[in-house]
Amino acid sequence: MRCRGHRDIRGAEQDYKKLEKELDKKIKRTPADHPGYNEYQYHLDPIEHDPWQLTSFLTTLYDDYTRSEVQGKLKETFKKQYKLTTWVEVQIRYKTVWVISPAGIPVPTQVPYEYRIFHTKLVNRGLEVVIREELNNDQWKRYEIFQDTLGGRPYLFNGGLPPGGSDGSGTPGIDYQIPAEALTDSEFAAIYKEAQKYVGTPYVWGGSTPETGFDCSGYVCWVYNQNGYNVGRTTANGLWNKSQHISEAEAKPGDLVFFKGTYDTPGMSHTGIYLGNGMMVSAGDPIKYANIHSSYWEKHLAGFGRLSK
Repeated sequence: MRCRGHRDIRGAEQDYKKLEKELDKKIKRTPADHPGYNEYQYHLDPIEHDPWQLTSFLTTLYDDYTRSEVQGKLKETFKKQYKLTTWVEVQIRYKTVWVISPAGIPVPTQVPYEYRIFHTKLVNRGLEVVIREELNNDQWKRYEIFQDTLGGRPYLFNGGLPPGGSDGSGTPGIDYQIPAEALTDSEFAAIYKEAQKYVGTPYVWGGSTPETGFDCSGYVCWVYNQNGYNVGRTTANGLWNKSQHISEAEAKPGDLVFFKGTYDTPGMSHTGIYLGNGMMVSAGDPIKYANIHSSYWEKHLAGFGRLSK
């Protein structure tokens, strides 16, 4: 069995990124490629994917792979992930022109003209959606195992874990008491009861069960799955995509809070369970309570989500 080199894994990732860069360039060239319109409108999903999902997918299909042998699959997958469409909308608008009346007086007159808008739409279906369609159930199970264990190789992309503990904040947890009235909500009380069991346990990259330990998304997925939700095992960004997006004002204990840029990954990079009053519990190193408005978290705070059963 050939040993799959990290160079090949990284290479395949770079090739996929290159396809994404070309797509981005193509969208930016729209006015040059389609000149002569009054207006250009864009409806664009973000161009991004999770490098681990891609690696796990390729590993599931090919076991070990070389960069050259996966080129066709990369292009095919890319085409399924991204759908670019364009269309033209013609509006009848009116402009005022001055017409000389028979009496020799200028009269303002409304004259119709075509106002043409060129629309560009990009749908990013999400890499994992495509992968799910491509794999049969046995392969999907393997894929999920790779997702959990390949996570044990964070150094593959962007060199290693973020500095200062796994959630990047580098701050110790705080002792926090949940206000009693929050626990009168039985749904939240059940979620919190499960979440609280693991406070103080160490962070494990890719970990998704109490036996292995947890990373941030593994922890949240576990807690919710134990409480009758079906979120599977996904990343922080995957949880963001599964949740209804709400404002901080609407967020209540038991909702999720999301952060961007805590390490170099597209989309949401960290998630925690919101406890109200600006507090969360999340898998840092160790699993701990934190204030989402502390200086570190505040600058990465990206949104709130609500999962439904």
